[in-house]
Amino acid sequence: MAQISSLRAQDLLRSGKYDVLIAECRQRLLANPEDRVAIAWMATADRDKGDYGEALRLFERLAVYHREDKVANRAAPGNPVYRIDIACLHWLLRDYSTAIAQMHGLAAGILDRSIKYADAAGGMKQACCSITWP
Repeated sequence: MAQISSLRAQDLLRSGKYDVLIAECRQRLLANPEDRVAIAWMATADRDKGDYGEALRLFERLAVYHREDKVANRAAPGNPVYRIDIACLHWLLRDYSTAIAQMHGLAAGILDRSIKYADAAGGMKQACCSITWP
């Protein structure tokens, strides 16, 4: 089974066909449970459709993969990949203290230089945190 194309996944997200994308990702995961691309697209679709608990579980899974990936950590040391998504999902789940603590940790990491990249390439999709203040 071929990898899910970014263009197709983006098209499904833009058109609100979250369940179609999630179903395609689940098919991929049956063939390869470690398919990070499928997990990432499924996490994004779950977040966009409002299933924040499932999205959080998937983004946390991706964060573990990233922490264990020696090649990625050598290529981009200190990259906070998925940590911003995870903090925002805690916020959307109304776990404000965890969200604030995680965002504070990210800001502190930028200041103490343990985080060398402030955002993943592609911009800040997580702006929803700033517009969903309780």
